[in-house]
Formats: sequence, structure tokens, C-alpha cells
Amino acid sequence: MPKASPLHIAVVGAGAFGGWTALFLRRQGARVTLLDAWGPGNSRASSGGETRVIRATYGPRAVYTRMAVRALALWKEHQQRWRRQLYHGIGVLWLVESDDQFEQAALPILRDARVAFEQLQGTEVARRYRKSIASKSAGRFSRRTAAT
Repeated sequence: MPKASPLHIAVVGAGAFGGWTALFLRRQGARVTLLDAWGPGNSRASSGGETRVIRATYGPRAVYTRMAVRALALWKEHQQRWRRQLYHGIGVLWLVESDDQFEQAALPILRDARVAFEQLQGTEVARRYRKSIASKSAGRFSRRTAAT
């Protein structure tokens, strides 16, 4: 009996989700064609470039935190496998004014997932990051910042 040909699958979109989907399917034995209107790794991709983040804070939705932790582990695993730095961890400074229910709900989930974080009060934030935080305008901070 002749051997069956591997399944041939087209993945449309060569961003992060499409690229990882194609890699997963390829590792499962499928023939994969990865298609993107602008080509892989292009500057128009919504999931590429130097401004992309992996965050683990999703309020009370633990499933997303677990997925983010798993995704970060896979990025780091592939860095070693391919001997190429893919992830540049710089941290984030997440600021909340008065309604912090979303963030408070995330704290036990972050702890359970062993995500490293610090919880700071306003005075400590101001002391440590005063050069990074500009005055607020129209409900937004006028400068973005990242902290390790």
C-alpha cells in the first residue's frame, strides 16, 4: 500500500500567530505554505517589530496568564535552539489611578504562575521612576516608560 502524502495546509498571515501555527503544523508532519500579503517579518505586521510586548496581566482571566507564561517559555526555548536572541526583556511599569480591581485580581494569578513582579505604592513609584513619568494629559501619560 502506498504511503499517504502529508497533509498540505496553507496558513494565511505570517505574523506571530501564523508563524507559530505554521511551525507547529510542520513539526506535526504537514506540508505548510505560509502566506502573507507583505511577506514574513515585515514592518506592517501587527505582531512584529520592536514595539511588541508579552504581558501576563489579564485581570481575573488566568487562562491568558498561563498562555502568556507558556509563550514566553517557548520564545526562550527557541532562542537557545536557534542560537538567536528573539526576546528582549525590559520589564514594564504598569500604572493605575483609582480603580485597580483588574490589577488586584491578577496578583494571585501572577503569583501562582511564578511571574516576577513588584507591587509599589505611589510614593515609591514617584521616587524610583520620577524621571520617566511626565505629567498626565487627557488621562494618559505623555511619556511611555519601561523599567526592569
